[in-house]
Order: sequence, then C-alpha cells, then structure tokens
Amino acid sequence: MPVATQTKSKVMVTTAALFGLAAAAALGYFGYQEYYKDLFGGEELTPGYGTQGYEMPPVPEYIPLSAGALIRSSGAVYYYAGNGMRYVFPDDVTYRTWYPEDTNFNYVTQVSEDQLASIQLGGNVTDRPGTTIIKINTDAGYYAVSRGGMLHRVDDISILEQLWGPYQWQNKVHEVYDGIFMMYSMGNMIASTSDYNVSDELNASPSIDMDVQWRTQGFVTPGYATPGYVALGPSDWDYWTPGYQPIGDWTPGYQPLASSAYVPQENDIVKGAGPALYLIGRDGRRYVYPNTKTYFTREMNFDRVRVITDAELRAIPIGGNVTYHPGSRMLKLTTDPRIYVVARGGVLRPLANESVAEAIYGPYWHLKVDDIPDGFFVNYRMGTIVNSAMDYNQANEWNGAGTFSDEFGM
Repeated sequence: MPVATQTKSKVMVTTAALFGLAAAAALGYFGYQEYYKDLFGGEELTPGYGTQGYEMPPVPEYIPLSAGALIRSSGAVYYYAGNGMRYVFPDDVTYRTWYPEDTNFNYVTQVSEDQLASIQLGGNVTDRPGTTIIKINTDAGYYAVSRGGMLHRVDDISILEQLWGPYQWQNKVHEVYDGIFMMYSMGNMIASTSDYNVSDELNASPSIDMDVQWRTQGFVTPGYATPGYVALGPSDWDYWTPGYQPIGDWTPGYQPLASSAYVPQENDIVKGAGPALYLIGRDGRRYVYPNTKTYFTREMNFDRVRVITDAELRAIPIGGNVTYHPGSRMLKLTTDPRIYVVARGGVLRPLANESVAEAIYGPYWHLKVDDIPDGFFVNYRMGTIVNSAMDYNQANEWNGAGTFSDEFGM
C-alpha cells in the first residue's frame, strides 16, 4: 500500500480514514449520523422527493432542454444554464428569490437520472441580488447580496431600514448555515445607503444566467468553498430539513476542553453551543467541517475539540469549508457516475476508468469511495483527468499536503 512508508501517525490516520470511519465513530467517539443530525437537522443527505405516498410519473430517457430550464430527477432542483451546466438551488428560499410566483414548483421539468448525470454540475445558485439579506446563525452581522453572489456586510440596522423599509427589511432576512454562506464571495462593507442600490442590483441580474456570468467571467471572484443542503423553513424536499433542531450536544459523557478567554490558534478545532466543528486556519478564520466523513480524513478522534462561547465563535470570521485530505478517499457525486481522487488544494481529478482506480487504491478500491451531495461539489475545484497510476501518486498527495493551512497557501 502506498501509504505504508509514512510515519506512524500518518499510517494511523490513513487507516482510520480509508477503512474505519464508521467504526472509529462507534468506539466512544462521536457517530457520523448523530453529528449529521445535529449539524443539519436531519438524516444523511440522501436524495428523495420527500412527499409521502408520492410516485413520480415515468420520465422519458431524454428531454430536449433549452437554457433557463428548471430540472430535477429524484431530488434537488437545478437551473440549466446557457453554458450547458446545471446549477443547484441550495434551498427553497433561494429558488423563490428567482421565481417568487412559482410556489408549487410548477416550472420544474422532470428528467431521468441518466440525463441529469450527463449534465456537468457548475455550482450553486445564489440568492437573486437585491431580494434578500443573508444572515448566518454564528455571525451577528447582516449581508446584502450583489451581482455574482457577492455579500456586503451591514452593521448599521438603519441602513437596512432605509434600503428595504423600516418594517419590511426583517422579512427579507434569509438565515443560512455556515456551509451555505460559503457559496458567496465577500465584498466591501456597506457604510451608507449610497454604497448599495436595491433596484440596480435587481436589474443587473435579471436571470440566473446573467448572475452566473457575473460570477464566472471575471467580474466577481468566487469565494472558496460552499454549502450544506438545508433550508430554514417548510420545504418540498426531504433533505432540505425545515428549521434547525439540534438533537443534543455531542455524545453523552464526552467532555471537550473548556474555554477560557479563547484566542484563536492555527489548527485548533472549536465549536460553540451548536454542533458544528470548525478548524482555525493560519489566516485566523474558521473553516467548517461539512460532515464527519470529511473530519475523519484529517483527525483520529474528537479529543482536540475545544468548546468556546458563541460570542467568541462569532468573533472569528468564516473562511470556508474544510475539504477531504488529499490522498485519503475517492469521491463521487450522487448525480455523476464519475469517480474522483482528491489532490492538494481541494482539487478533484476524475479517474479515466475502474482499472485506474484499482491501480491506485487496490482491488478493494470500491470500499474507499464516499458519495457527496451536489452541494458539496463546489467546495472543490476541477483538475485534469487521471489516465493511469502514473498521473496520481496517493502517498505523495497525502504526505505533501501538510496542514490545512499549508495546503491552501495561507
């Protein structure tokens, strides 16, 4: 095995990451399902329609699509863009910022799973500029959305009142979790009403295609990382869990280190009153672990987790999402048949075929593949195809990554 030449600690981490994630979680640490329930308020993100008793009608193998089509197979809704890619709506609130009149998703066309998988995933749809005010549950600030999915912090409530109305602005607030927050990029702070014009932002992005162009053609630099799959409010999709209802604080008997005037240090792992875990980067920002599968590619257990106050947590700016450790496991999207290896810097490289997977990970390679929801896909960047074992060295990727901060050049 390529990683057998690594240090003892590396071998231990690799063994847990590749073969024993579920087992390690069961040995008195914190279980994957429990963490996932706490973090996202529901079960594992398994695509499904969610309406009890609902049976989808037969779907033709292929339906001609034009730019602007709204499509779904058995789960999430996507926007089919003019560039031929599909962009996922992270929740129903985002959907209705673009289609407020479509309360029953009548605009959505059912397509087959094969057709959906044949369309390359481009990323996530962000809220239409000018329609909502973004707020995350671990940050006291409010953020206005501008073209291309850029956020501008607003600390003065009177500015929000002037922009959206003294009583209307609160109805514009879209609460999101840390993971969803990261599908946006950060812009300048809004210090006065002259810094942001609601009508101008609405007119600048009359369609999702236009907003994608703002984001992808150099007008806006997308921020690193992206979402979880959840919504705050009633939803037609079962894995967009209504509301945030933590089940409890970690596993009974688990006692994280107590906090005392916490000062962020690189590589610390922290949590507040909620269940989410964060890794502190060299840049002083906190990076959220999307799930326990990701966590166990970088850690052996939860012994290093430190509980801090929510005020201390809010004082640490969010930097993005933690990605799988390079060289740990292979990844597969739930709506894409291709298998990817993880390279340094959050780069996914598709494998040419199963023979390449076997050459790199051995005859039991299929046991080392994790499915990830489409929303997590944009935590990563796409790299070149791996045509043979010569194109990807698992041991080099693992050993060469260093810390998370090293890997991303902080």
